[in-house]
Amino acid sequence: MNGPAPPWRQGRSGPGGHAMLLMIEKPRPTPAERGFRTLSRAFRAMPAILDWIVMGPFRAAEARHTLDTLAAMSDHELRDIGLDRGDLRDATALPAGRDLGLFLDGRRGWRRARR
Repeated sequence: MNGPAPPWRQGRSGPGGHAMLLMIEKPRPTPAERGFRTLSRAFRAMPAILDWIVMGPFRAAEARHTLDTLAAMSDHELRDIGLDRGDLRDATALPAGRDLGLFLDGRRGWRRARR
């Protein structure tokens, strides 16, 4: 069968058998579409924002209570759990919203790895 191949087997080739690159340009979004995208992003962020506003004070109070409890421990008790007074001092300097438990656990892990 020496005739031309069926169209689905020919592929896309231009003159001389070179492959052609088809470039399809996407239309630019209209101002309304851009506004919709911005609103969509804002609505997706709402649960996290509300969580931060509503639960933030409770988390801060819990962190303060944890720090007070740790500060009341003796140096020997702190060493037993892998911490020292410097770790507590550094934890008080954390910015709002940082997880106190993750910070102290990271310090403990770092100290264990150093041994």
